[in-house]
Amino acid sequence: MPWEPWRYTAADYRAAVATAAGWSRLDGASAAAPWDPALAHALAELDARVEEEAVLDHLLADLAPAAE
Repeated sequence: MPWEPWRYTAADYRAAVATAAGWSRLDGASAAAPWDPALAHALAELDARVEEEAVLDHLLADLAPAAE
């Protein structure tokens, strides 16, 4: 199975920045995101680091079994 990013698209990033409290600015060199070219643009535009803890509820919901 090929590698696939999990919750790391421009839409996910923009939603996380909009709802996360206490984020800080990005540092380091920018990198391409071939799976979602819009992500690199969103990172440059918003310049916000979002820690996993800020989106933990979303990550855990992805892992929860589907409700029947």
